[in-house]
Amino acid sequence: MSTARRMALTATLATTAALSIAGVTWGIGSTVGGESTAPSPVAATADPERPSSATDSENGTMAGRGPGLGNDHADLPPAVPGATVADEVAAQLTYLIEEEKLAGDVYALGESLYGARVFSTISRAEDTHADEVRVLLDRYDVSDPTVGAAAGTFTDPDLQALYDELADQVRASWSDAVAAGILVEQTDIADLQVLLDSGALPTDVRAVAQNLLAGSQRHLAAFQRQAA
Repeated sequence: MSTARRMALTATLATTAALSIAGVTWGIGSTVGGESTAPSPVAATADPERPSSATDSENGTMAGRGPGLGNDHADLPPAVPGATVADEVAAQLTYLIEEEKLAGDVYALGESLYGARVFSTISRAEDTHADEVRVLLDRYDVSDPTVGAAAGTFTDPDLQALYDELADQVRASWSDAVAAGILVEQTDIADLQVLLDSGALPTDVRAVAQNLLAGSQRHLAAFQRQAA
């Protein structure tokens, strides 16, 4: 993803996150030609248990497990011997694994500061998502930039800048931390939609991307409930 698009997306999502905290929850816009269109408002639902607890759905399907992929990835479409991915797809997978790490690092920080289950539950889900992407990296012999990386450190300069901004936001207050969660999930959704719209993908890459997209949509809904 280009720096220009990342900056534009971050600015847009920061605005929608702020509106969500103000009491308006925004849905995800459609993707046209690889670019996200403007989102549309949907009704917000109140969660009387915030911030100390999360809904039952966050402890089950909310944990990020989409249909068709078990914890051992046994249902992931099998690798095709000798199969490769285009350089563009390899680059997207490299970016995606760092994006999943960013989400997990942001939520781990939120958990350490506020002890809220919404952060701890979704942080664990992001670890599972990252493991699924690592299966693909291993299958297609793509380098994993997260190996040995400390929390909050990234090789992609755009993701490093985004993490630094989000970490400051999480530290500011509970409501700002929830807004950061909303921004992270909206960013993930937009990027996964770009990947899914990028053309022909191997079956296993598409399956993982669809699973992560479903998980991010559930995570977004959980953070939006906290903001209501």
